[in-house]
Amino acid sequence: MSIPKEPRQLMINLMYLVLTAMLALNVSAKIINAFFSIHNGIQASSKITERSNQLLAGTIEKSAESANKYAPFVEASKKVSDRVKQFVQYVEELRERIARGDKPEGTPREEYYYPETDDHHPGQPKNYKNKDVTTNLLVNEKKGAELKEEVLKCREELKKIVDDLAAKKIEGTNFGDADIKALVEGLPLNIDDESWQHASHGAPSPSWEHFVFNQMPVASIWPMFSKFQSDARSSEAMVLNFLASQIGATSFKVDAFVPISSPEKSYLLEGETFRSEIAVGASSQSFFENVSISVNSHPLIVKDGKALFEEKASGLGGHKYNVSISVKNPATGQNLSAQKDFEYEVGQSSVAMELTDMNVVYIGVENHLAVAAAGFSSNQVSVSVNGGGMTIRKDGASSYIIEAKGPATKEAEIVVTAGGKKFTKKVRVKPIPDPVAELGGKMEGVMGPAAMKAQTTLSAVLKNFDFAAKCSISNFEMYYIPKGGDVLTATNSGAGFKGQVADYINKAKFGDMYIFTNVKALCPGDAVSRPLNSLQFTIK
Repeated sequence: MSIPKEPRQLMINLMYLVLTAMLALNVSAKIINAFFSIHNGIQASSKITERSNQLLAGTIEKSAESANKYAPFVEASKKVSDRVKQFVQYVEELRERIARGDKPEGTPREEYYYPETDDHHPGQPKNYKNKDVTTNLLVNEKKGAELKEEVLKCREELKKIVDDLAAKKIEGTNFGDADIKALVEGLPLNIDDESWQHASHGAPSPSWEHFVFNQMPVASIWPMFSKFQSDARSSEAMVLNFLASQIGATSFKVDAFVPISSPEKSYLLEGETFRSEIAVGASSQSFFENVSISVNSHPLIVKDGKALFEEKASGLGGHKYNVSISVKNPATGQNLSAQKDFEYEVGQSSVAMELTDMNVVYIGVENHLAVAAAGFSSNQVSVSVNGGGMTIRKDGASSYIIEAKGPATKEAEIVVTAGGKKFTKKVRVKPIPDPVAELGGKMEGVMGPAAMKAQTTLSAVLKNFDFAAKCSISNFEMYYIPKGGDVLTATNSGAGFKGQVADYINKAKFGDMYIFTNVKALCPGDAVSRPLNSLQFTIK
């Protein structure tokens, strides 16, 4: 059998080998359940990809709202999503036909599916061991050949959508032939139309569908079909990302973002309502050299698109200042300008509270709080907390550390008492976010045998979380699918590999596959373990 270069296709081929080897065995319920576990894992990943694709399509639509010339991109993205939905539905209907077996269309599902509450086969088809129904429908009745043609047809139609859009030659886009070719060649939705023709074991197969589906139990079809559906969703994601990258490909690109807060006043008296315009300033490195800023008609020094305005605060009461900004668009040469009045207030005896890391108190970690009380001596200031199991201790002249044990709540508060007056700040108490399970710094993909054998532990990594917190893996399950062998399962307590898991890891060789599922971890503040993502690796 030829070895394909594409990892997803390699995984499918390995699955074929595993299933073929199983034909000579008395397939146990444990192995059957492993097929459905793999099916469920692939389906979960596919749903995440589907949600991401919906967000990406929305982004393309938003881009078209600001520039009518990009309207064809919206139409193209809808065609891509509709074609993939059509393919996914086609595979789902074929799966349902296999589950129904010889029962007529319209038969209630409960007659050919176990209920979800079944202890041994939750939600699984009752004919899961049947090999005749797959052979008759997919091989003899040519539905397998039809599936193959549908895969190739869907792939070709996705390419045509991109080709048609490129032919419009929309201003600001840069569709290169090499880029389109690389996109199409990389689409996961495809058929390995070579391996079956060069199979060396037994008599040569007369067709792809005979090689893949002949005498395969119904249970084996579930992960196969889910893989086709997942590949379609992944292909949709690749095409949508490619389309999104073409919007404004040769025009001005936003590559810098600055948070902007524009308060009506920077100081308020008790009882007043604070109002501020909150926005995200988007710019480009190419813009920075074309920006000029002045305050009250006095020019300021501009660096990286920002300027510092300073003046000594004197005189109680409100002080206004006018900001004027002028920008030259490097792509169009158009000069843009804007100005706005701002106000700040000079007063006495005020208190300001700021959670140093963010406006949230996280359970199980140290949250730093800074308190500034102008006009009060330190012995006139005290700080307390209420709600969310919070406690507070001093950590410096004007800094504090808050710790929370939970429960999570939106009603917690920090109270500063200064000179007999109370100042209150509402905060949210939340558990720290879910970490990401990783093996060797990756969640999935390809790994060499030596690299896999060098792995000794799973890691629970907190991404983009600016606290000194660590989560630990509490337990997981692993499916080891050796090339040409049976699916083997093992469980592991803790993060470090031991027992059967360590033994299976040490057996890694080319063509093997490892799936880590039911991964759970404990994070600071957790009473029970929380579920994490699954991992999947192919040895290549």
